[in-house]
Amino acid sequence: MLLRKFHFVLSILSLLTIYSCKEKNISKSDFEFTYPDLNDRYDSQTGIFTRTYADDTINVKVELTENEKLQILKIFQDNDFENMPNEINCSEWGVHPTMYYNLSLNNLKVRYIKTSGDHWFCFNGKKVEKINAIIQSIILNKAEIKTLEDSNIFYE
Repeated sequence: MLLRKFHFVLSILSLLTIYSCKEKNISKSDFEFTYPDLNDRYDSQTGIFTRTYADDTINVKVELTENEKLQILKIFQDNDFENMPNEINCSEWGVHPTMYYNLSLNNLKVRYIKTSGDHWFCFNGKKVEKINAIIQSIILNKAEIKTLEDSNIFYE
């Protein structure tokens, strides 16, 4: 009898362990993200794209299509964003400029730090760059954004 109880408890603990180790899965209904870089920022919750200039800031309402949202969600999932560390430092000491990218998906924020050059062994950094590339290709090609002047803020 005692052995049976032990097996039952062990089974329950095993199931709990398996459940807690299960990868987080993002559903389409609760998906929101922010994409900021030096000059541009997009918040999917508000649909506001912000471009910063040396002496001005412009906000534009940008609606994503269902297909565009799915593409962005897919790139986050394909690159295992929800299991990334909060900070990915791919910078090389003494190399400038150092660039910072901050992505967020729901309540998870990842800060990516890099310098110029290719970072062969920074795999999570490459994943963040893939996510950034898809988001930029979608948002920066929207008609509302193409009419804006490029920002006059640059890395030196």
